[in-house]
Amino acid sequence: MQLAPPLLSLDGPSTSPKDWSSWRKTSSICTLIVMTFALTATSTSYSSSARHIMSDLHMSQELFVLGISLFVLGFGVGPLIFGPLAQAFGKRPVYFFSYVLFTAFCFGCSEANNSASLLCCRFFAGSFGSTTLFLTPGSINELVEPRHQNRVACFYAFAAFLGPSVGTCISSFVDEGTSSWRWNLRVMAIFVGFTTLLCFFFVEETSYPTSLKTISWRRTIISPFVILFKDPVVFLTSFYLALLYGYMYAFFALFPLVFGEIRHFSPTSLGLIYLSLLVGGLEYYVKRKYLDKKLQPPPEARLVQGLWATFLPAFGLFIFAWTAPFPSVHWIGASVGMFVFLLGAYISFICLIPYLVIYSGPQATAALTAVMVTRAAFATGWPLVVRQMCDKMTVQGASSFLAGLTLLMVPLIWVLYLKGAQLRARKLDETSGPNGPLRSAVENSEVASSATVKEEAA
Repeated sequence: MQLAPPLLSLDGPSTSPKDWSSWRKTSSICTLIVMTFALTATSTSYSSSARHIMSDLHMSQELFVLGISLFVLGFGVGPLIFGPLAQAFGKRPVYFFSYVLFTAFCFGCSEANNSASLLCCRFFAGSFGSTTLFLTPGSINELVEPRHQNRVACFYAFAAFLGPSVGTCISSFVDEGTSSWRWNLRVMAIFVGFTTLLCFFFVEETSYPTSLKTISWRRTIISPFVILFKDPVVFLTSFYLALLYGYMYAFFALFPLVFGEIRHFSPTSLGLIYLSLLVGGLEYYVKRKYLDKKLQPPPEARLVQGLWATFLPAFGLFIFAWTAPFPSVHWIGASVGMFVFLLGAYISFICLIPYLVIYSGPQATAALTAVMVTRAAFATGWPLVVRQMCDKMTVQGASSFLAGLTLLMVPLIWVLYLKGAQLRARKLDETSGPNGPLRSAVENSEVASSATVKEEAA
């Protein structure tokens, strides 16, 4: 068997990016995290200029919300296109050139003269920017030692999951201060352009490119859908995470109704309300260092924190439902509901995504793509329908309905925790047979992991 040539390293003959200097690894990882934050912040910053955009471009409420949905729809389209390109040419050129185009379309949004051009630019911006969402976990895996990956992944998840709330809060002040929706979008475009420059100088290649001829484009595009609909674990996990992610984007269409029209908050005060979506993730990160020490080697141990957290999203939605639409109830009640919701959703993501990677084995890339496509589909649809749901069912009725759907998914993490070993064994039998090399490799890695933990504990 002919092995691929080693990666070039300025630090010496080592072929592994894990052996690079701390500066090289840290600069690459931090840049990718900032790029991810720029993407997710840009996805919703546009919502702060709703009044000005709808007035200047003569857009209806539904057409304006479509701008958020199309941007998130690009998150599902991008992996299908750029995944094979990253295999063929490496991750670094895909990161850089996709973000050059991402920057260009962000500026295109700020200079749009009609609704059609604005919506088109929003879709392409989301598609080109999506590369950091699905390639960064692989880069982290190639750069960071396994014992430190959870901590780094927590920073990445923070940027990916909480960027929308921070972006909306900041952009609300920009929009209020400039009274120009174009400058709001320009500021975000400038920020994206800055991260593109950081990418050029600090992000390095971590994987050796594969020959373009050896890549099956058809298989790359179809395999995520095959594993999504054939594997019940992947399907249910994708559905649950998509529900949570879709709800988060639905709030960016729901908050202007609840806090703007019902409670009559100013635009800047409304922007600060979005920080309730941020605090939940911050609170969990503070605990993360302590919780990491309690993890055990089996993959199911990653789900322990999710056993109690899986109740929180539904609980938070019920709190929001029966406090937010009533002006006589203090607004802090709705913020507490959002805090509880996001805390549970964030922990669920942190627990389920690493578990899904281990469970899927050699099909991990397809499984993660399936999760991302499903998340994008739900996040595209929920903002478009949530306003109509509130009009027909009232805010409390629609929010309670969403909470009920979430409550139905509570048993998922418990089943994975209790039956995970059997499910993984069956998965290994399907992919490599009971005595195949994959099963042996996994068993050996778990034994090695147990030994490492015991040594560190001693």
